Amino acid sequence: LYKYQKIGQISLLAKRSCSFVLRNSFDEEFLFEARSEAERDEIVHDWKLVVARLASYAITGNGTGMINEFFMTEFGVPGGLSFM
Repeated sequence: LYKYQKIGQISLLAKRSCSFVLRNSFDEEFLFEARSEAERDEIVHDWKLVVARLASYAITGNGTGMINEFFMTEFGVPGGLSFM
């Protein structure tokens, strides 16, 4: 994970074919580098699924489901998963 400044369209920190950038709502960009192009593609695909699922909860008005699955509660973890 790198917070980086773009130099044109080239980043000197990571191999371009294995990398991707996430931008947050504060317009900060974070550069990630996977071990391979296939791993990069899988990570990007998985993030798209997470965003689609979150959006589907928002669109259908299922706020309780969205909170239970995506946000930490005071005494639990998202989705009620257990790490023990």
